[in-house]
Amino acid sequence: MKYCISLLLLLFIAHSAYAADTPSIKPSPKGRLEKKFHKALEKGDEATIKKVIRKKLKQYNKPLTAGLGFHRSEKATALLINWLSVQPGLSKVVADTCGTHIAIWPGWSDFVLISDKSTGYAQYGLSIQHGRGRRFFCFSRINYKSVLLRVQREDGRMLQSFERSCEVEKENDRRTAIDSKVRISADAGPLNYQSLDVDAPGFAHSEKNVLRVKIRVENTSVDTLFLLWPIRQNTGRRLIRAKLLESTYRLRYTETDSLNLLINSSLQGPDTLRLAPGESFEQYHSLNDLLLGEGAVQASHLREAISPGKYRVQFVYQPFAAGADGGKCWKPSLDSTEFGINYMWQRPEPGTADTFSVKAEVLQGGTMAKTQFGLSAEVIGLVRVTESSRPDLCAVGDTLAWKLKSDATAPAGMPIDRSPFQKPGNLIMLELDGNLAKEVLETPWRGVRLFALNRGMRSVRRVQ
Repeated sequence: MKYCISLLLLLFIAHSAYAADTPSIKPSPKGRLEKKFHKALEKGDEATIKKVIRKKLKQYNKPLTAGLGFHRSEKATALLINWLSVQPGLSKVVADTCGTHIAIWPGWSDFVLISDKSTGYAQYGLSIQHGRGRRFFCFSRINYKSVLLRVQREDGRMLQSFERSCEVEKENDRRTAIDSKVRISADAGPLNYQSLDVDAPGFAHSEKNVLRVKIRVENTSVDTLFLLWPIRQNTGRRLIRAKLLESTYRLRYTETDSLNLLINSSLQGPDTLRLAPGESFEQYHSLNDLLLGEGAVQASHLREAISPGKYRVQFVYQPFAAGADGGKCWKPSLDSTEFGINYMWQRPEPGTADTFSVKAEVLQGGTMAKTQFGLSAEVIGLVRVTESSRPDLCAVGDTLAWKLKSDATAPAGMPIDRSPFQKPGNLIMLELDGNLAKEVLETPWRGVRLFALNRGMRSVRRVQ
């Protein structure tokens, strides 16, 4: 009996010690919230759903004290979404991953909760703000904790807006992938570059009223590309059109897309330019060129009368399907792309007449030639000067080439290249225009300057 009492006493002491060391097991709050949340989904109780989510978000906000404030808020939101994703009452949690929100702190995130309750599917819109700012007189406080904005029953429109946002983003990605294959620029500026510096210096190749711009096209992709490009084109639609804008970017003038050059050759459409990966092609285009405008598509821009002033110059590249390779050539995603020069073009006031005359010996008849900028010129003749009224422009002994202005037409009847003043050794008088830019020919007469007649064929006559 004594031993039994001692054994019972020992067991009582051991049990008391174990009970003191082991905490009492209480019902888990997480379990209660899950049950409460599930019942609210079944009943469609928006108020209870919102209350549970706000309480859960408050729990996730408390331990997040390290790191940047915005990232703390995002982490709390991510923990809440992870918790919602494993709840038995929800079949799916859809995030607006493609939506574009205003990029101002604190920002927010949108979600759609899809409930698979026994009575059917239901959708709830969920919006969480990433922080909150408060101000009291001149004092302000920033709180980086996530804030529940709303939980509201939806009829599917919010989910449809998510899908539309993703479709728009996919389309933008597709366009970006297409446009990133080719880089088109004027001078040294990147695609669609515009400078706000209205007092930038003039272009190095600007002369008189002519502006020459180097347009560069580069293949930035890893594939060989084909492009429609105006090289020998003299008819059809313009692939590159020029625009003039005022300093306030108000459009002043856009040239038409029709093209019909007055040159004596067969009709020629746009060429197909082949560019290997990383390869580029450069070409000069001139504006208001009355010397070469009729012989090259690159020099046929803006030959119309334009009011003096400062302008921003832009170009529009808009290829059209032409020829057998038209469908295989690269095209911008929006059918056209714009690019401009990085300074203002000063269109000066018209100058006074600067006409001078020379007496010269005919050396050779006319032919097609190229200038130092790669522009085609239909040269009528080559002469050596024997007398000159303007030695500063053309001295005795100089060799020059001459042609008609681009807005002048050749006389009917005998072709110019068979006229009497084309015979080598003849002496002729030429009345030339000193206001036009003087091009320097590269072929077939390297270094020879090119002038235009002042009044068409009435400005040339045979002396001997």
